[in-house]
Amino acid sequence: MPTEAQVEAAVQTGRRLQWEADQGWPSGYDPERVSREAGQVVDVLAAAVDVAPPLYAESLARMLVRALHEPL
Repeated sequence: MPTEAQVEAAVQTGRRLQWEADQGWPSGYDPERVSREAGQVVDVLAAAVDVAPPLYAESLARMLVRALHEPL
């Protein structure tokens, strides 16, 4: 079960990856790093939704997806 800090860190990582992609990978594109970090983001967010109470899981999933689209 991820902590609130882990979820927030995952969201920030997802936002940073999106920013880097939008900027044309200013530090250079490293497919292994991007794959690893994106996988970690998905794993943490999926785990957070999985442990949420059933009535809350759908709205949590929507909230997390929206959070990923907020600018850095």
